[in-house]
Amino acid sequence: MKKSLLLLMTSLTFVFSFAQSKKTSYSVGALLSRPAYFSNTENNNATGFGFEIQTERLFSKKISCTASAGYIHFSGPYTYVNYSSFAHDTTINSYGNVPLFAGLRFYCWNKLFLGAEIGAMIQASSNTGTHLSLAPSVGYKFDIAKQRGIEVGLRLINTLPSYGVPEANSLMKGGYGIWVLKVAYAF
Repeated sequence: MKKSLLLLMTSLTFVFSFAQSKKTSYSVGALLSRPAYFSNTENNNATGFGFEIQTERLFSKKISCTASAGYIHFSGPYTYVNYSSFAHDTTINSYGNVPLFAGLRFYCWNKLFLGAEIGAMIQASSNTGTHLSLAPSVGYKFDIAKQRGIEVGLRLINTLPSYGVPEANSLMKGGYGIWVLKVAYAF
């Protein structure tokens, strides 16, 4: 995990080092999130709201690299079976994550892009854990003015399962997915 975070931080440093270039753009946006799947039989009806900042460095007209950081706060019932002393249902009503990603984008048609990112969902509350994550994405950039626009994208964040206490829930162990809809102002 430490090697993954080191690789991610090195990638972020590389992307931010081109800040003076005209080929570098930034975006700030709002996130709406819903659970996609869980590895265990858990019930998650939480909805997440958050924000994200991102930088993008174009290498050509079709390929770019990205680096992003944000925060997502989930509210709503997340119920799992707690086996700590005896089996009983436990409900969590809120939790948070800090998504930190670096990746590549391919512009396949005009402003339509496909992306792939690697990073971490970092623990932001006591009832979650930090997990290595993979995230495919699709989106579109709408031009408003010269080098300004609105970006709309959909990402599926897949947290990889890790070893841990068998009684822990998926938020602690990983092995779950989150749909993230992003609307951002790009400049």
